[in-house]
Amino acid sequence: GTIGTDAFTIKSSTHHVGIGTTNPEELFTIKGANATKLLIDGDSSGGSVDSVGIRFKARTAYDWFAGLGSPPDTFIIAAGTAVDTNPYFAIDPDGKVGIGTTDPAHTLEVSGDIGINESLRHNGDTDTFLTFGTNKINLYAGNENGIEIDATSTTFNQDSLDRDFRVESNNDIYA
Repeated sequence: GTIGTDAFTIKSSTHHVGIGTTNPEELFTIKGANATKLLIDGDSSGGSVDSVGIRFKARTAYDWFAGLGSPPDTFIIAAGTAVDTNPYFAIDPDGKVGIGTTDPAHTLEVSGDIGINESLRHNGDTDTFLTFGTNKINLYAGNENGIEIDATSTTFNQDSLDRDFRVESNNDIYA
């Protein structure tokens, strides 16, 4: 049988709980006619709240936590049972994203190595980019390969471009 109304239902045959439905499809189902939202409010009126969020556990050996943590109001995804346990990803209140850090100083800050398969491109300027190959990096400007660095040499004016090569100085000469 079913216990409850449209507002709150417990389906006894499956033990599924529904809010806004008499036929919950999953263990916990929320159904609404318009913008359905779930609010988790860490009300700190009685003291401080270190973190608030949702803990995910699929196996007995590993947990994930997603929620708000410290620095205050920063959304964090972490491995473990709490937001401050092994944080991997963060979005601060200013929209800055951190990977491997919970306090990014830039729009995107990565603490650790970044793997790039092909190229790193400049937004809004499709012909300025770096490409990466096996033991090789190329710098393109104006869609022309200006510098190539490989395991054995550095080549300026790659592909015999008609470009000047200039070294400027403040009159100090070092050899």
